[in-house]
Amino acid sequence: MSPRTTAAVLCTSGLLACSLSGRFDADAGADAGPQPRGSVDCQAWQRAFCDFASDRCGVLGREPCDEQNAGVVCQDDTHARTCADAFQDAPCGRAPAGCEVADIADRRAAAAACERFFTGLCESNTRCGLFESLQECLTTPPFAFDCDRALSISPNLDRCLSLLEQRRCDQDVPLCDGIVRAR
Repeated sequence: MSPRTTAAVLCTSGLLACSLSGRFDADAGADAGPQPRGSVDCQAWQRAFCDFASDRCGVLGREPCDEQNAGVVCQDDTHARTCADAFQDAPCGRAPAGCEVADIADRRAAAAACERFFTGLCESNTRCGLFESLQECLTTPPFAFDCDRALSISPNLDRCLSLLEQRRCDQDVPLCDGIVRAR
């Protein structure tokens, strides 16, 4: 690996952080930034999960919880709605069975979005001369990420990809930090 490649890997290793970019606010208007992923029922689950874990039980801070869950696309709307309702009666310390992020998330949708992210990131890195080819980038850690581990993708994904296409090669794209949340 060349010194430039090593530098690129070190500079972008923060991209796999478990936090997501963008604040989730159910009452925000269109100008508030990216909207949460998923259907209406999925967004109900996102809010109910954070109402339970943050507001009622204090296990997570509200903002990090909202940021993480705003990127979840639910695999089944009926299941998401059932879980959203179940959180209202759940005791602290015990989420309703089958209602955790790993149970709810549509992993195929997350994996596809994850692949889009890493392809866009590696296209940008290759354009900037940090790698000889797209394939070299995609097979170099941390870019050789197993997207089957992805649970959610930040609502900022499209904006991140647009910024990567336009970026100057001497600049990072902070909006792209923490795009992927994985197990």
